[in-house]
Amino acid sequence: MRKLLLIIIAAIAIIPAALAQTFTESPAKIRSYIPAESTLEWIQLCDYTIEIGGVGASKGVEIEAASMFSTEFLAEHKGKTISAVAIGLYSKLGKTTVQIRKGADVNNAEVVSTKEVQALAGGWNYIKLDTPVEIDGTEPLSIYYKSTDTGNNPMGFDKSKKPAENTSYISMMGQPLANMKQFGSLTVRALIGGDENELANQIILDNAIFRTNVEKGKQAEVMLTLVNCTLNDVTELTLTVDRNGTKTEEILTPPKTFVHNSKATYTYKSEALTEDTRFAFSITGVNGQENKAEVTETEANITVYEEWQKVDRNILIEKFTGQTCSSCPGGEKKIVEAIAGVEDRVVRIDHHSGYYEDMFTMEGSNSIAEFFGVASAPQCMVDRTWQPERIGTDNEGTVWHPGYMTADMVANEIAKPAFVTIDIENSFNPTTRELNVNVKGKCNVNMSGKKINVILTQSGYIAYQAGVGARYEFNDFPVVFLTDYRGDALQTDGEGNYDMTFKCTVEESYTNSTGTFKVDPSKLQLVAFISDWDGSKTACEVHNAAKADVNEDISINDTEAEAAITVADGRIYVSGQCRELAVYDMAGTQVRNENLKGLYIVKAVTDGKSITRKVVVR
Repeated sequence: MRKLLLIIIAAIAIIPAALAQTFTESPAKIRSYIPAESTLEWIQLCDYTIEIGGVGASKGVEIEAASMFSTEFLAEHKGKTISAVAIGLYSKLGKTTVQIRKGADVNNAEVVSTKEVQALAGGWNYIKLDTPVEIDGTEPLSIYYKSTDTGNNPMGFDKSKKPAENTSYISMMGQPLANMKQFGSLTVRALIGGDENELANQIILDNAIFRTNVEKGKQAEVMLTLVNCTLNDVTELTLTVDRNGTKTEEILTPPKTFVHNSKATYTYKSEALTEDTRFAFSITGVNGQENKAEVTETEANITVYEEWQKVDRNILIEKFTGQTCSSCPGGEKKIVEAIAGVEDRVVRIDHHSGYYEDMFTMEGSNSIAEFFGVASAPQCMVDRTWQPERIGTDNEGTVWHPGYMTADMVANEIAKPAFVTIDIENSFNPTTRELNVNVKGKCNVNMSGKKINVILTQSGYIAYQAGVGARYEFNDFPVVFLTDYRGDALQTDGEGNYDMTFKCTVEESYTNSTGTFKVDPSKLQLVAFISDWDGSKTACEVHNAAKADVNEDISINDTEAEAAITVADGRIYVSGQCRELAVYDMAGTQVRNENLKGLYIVKAVTDGKSITRKVVVR
């Protein structure tokens, strides 16, 4: 393993610093689904059923890949015609150019056939050429494709088979990667004979988009995304729906031609739901025949709720930005405009990731950006869910450009019911710089398997920003991730209550390769939210969020207050000649000075002096 990693690092050296090439060793199988008695004849440098690794970039950059068949390899097939190609991917790609090129130098070779496709899925994708290519054996032929990588390591390689020298080609942003032989043979094939109809039935269910909670007595709506990986257009599909173990079938007729190597969506509407429901969707038939794709099923788990279980929702807006991004201030302006008037219902995190690293970049933000495939800046997420206004646009998905954010979108998200409350209490010791955080609340529906996320952020930092200058104010950037970047397991009792504590040490400053920023305790804020995270970009919904200022521990930091204010037996006492004493909770409501626990505001007049302090009662 160590030797392999060293080889990869050597390959990275020729890529711009903003890119990070990744090699994924976790095996993924792709199968051909071609029966043993098949009449199809292929030429290939890889196996039909293989375990592959993927190569790509952690940013959204243009990639190119090609696999070359030598004249010696082609000689025995002289006179045959290539009518289709198969491209095996580790993960999906969007719009892709597929070509057959003729010549020993892939970059300068003659393009003899081109096909533009709208979508390629993980696994085998069959692409019918508009212009078939006859093999004359005089020059090498290459199967080539070009697309944009979204951070999923799409280029599949058969690691068991090593290509001949200079027959495997990869490029990122026009920079060819040298010494790629160690990855194995690129997973591509060329069809040179047989009945192409054997490749007619491969429809992949890419994902399901749905609201995880539905009010009792109402329908669930699930939007299914499908990818046609066949050679043929689709006119009819059979959808099998498993609802809590009971299966039904329905025939789907696309409203327009579902052409090969493209995506389509279908919205399934259930009958009225009265109980929690697990849906499993399968495309079992294609044009009246069996669907032979590998990924044919996707799930939707929906919780049914009653009116009394609802609580108010705060929404989480995450922005991906960078100091060298000149467009980012404009993206921030659109967010500010969209949340105007409802700022108290919006929780913000500005991740300095997905673009070039700057002094505010944190490892946790990098991990989040890589997982969601952040390809540029500015980008944003709202509650880590697909927004209906974005579906069908170039910016569809969980992450999109904040220029598309609207006040209506924000209002609609806030109006969605939440079913878990979040309360944050904390104390910060400026001497030891230890931050103690308590997050508690109540789950009104089943929240098993959910995650709790706690992040310390800072605002009001003045520094350089491209497009603005040296006096730009940076807000809501992470300082410390108190939980794993995916969140920690939410721990509840039998009645849905949770009460969890977190702690960290807050450094006076943080430094990375680009610079240093100093921490200002008076401008720190805690963010907590409850979310899903099951490894799918479309199943990370944020169920509710909260924010709270960081409070300095009065009993340690303020000697004047310590002399005047003491705490004992759940009560607050003021020494000296005290004429007035009032205790308020953090919502500003006056409370009785007894059985106290948590953070309070104390207002008193003692020895002729007015005192207003925050006090922690443990």
